Amino acid sequence: MDLRYFMLSVRDYFELYTPGKVDSLLTGKNILDSPTTLLLASIVLAIPSVMVALSILIQPNANRILNIIFGSLFTIMMLVIGVYSTNEWYLFYVFLAFLESFLTAIIVWYAWSWPKEKSKT
Repeated sequence: MDLRYFMLSVRDYFELYTPGKVDSLLTGKNILDSPTTLLLASIVLAIPSVMVALSILIQPNANRILNIIFGSLFTIMMLVIGVYSTNEWYLFYVFLAFLESFLTAIIVWYAWSWPKEKSKT
């Protein structure tokens, strides 16, 4: 299990302790209130696992490009979530979002600075 999924699990578990969260889950009044949003959330959550598998299965140049693209998207997504989660009860969420942003930014930096493969001729 990668570190991102550990942080997601901790973040989602801790969120259950915030005021109104359990009620919103029981009443269905939350952001994941339809089959479409559940599917979209599942796709977003699956991307990091797929990226781990692809890092072994695809060519280094394609892997580099995908790491830059998806790493950048996840970095931006988590920064936005961190900025908009500044409620007193969500300080843990802000911390974990910024930590995840830092880690995904490191992935992008490493992918960007990978040495180019030389052609074998």
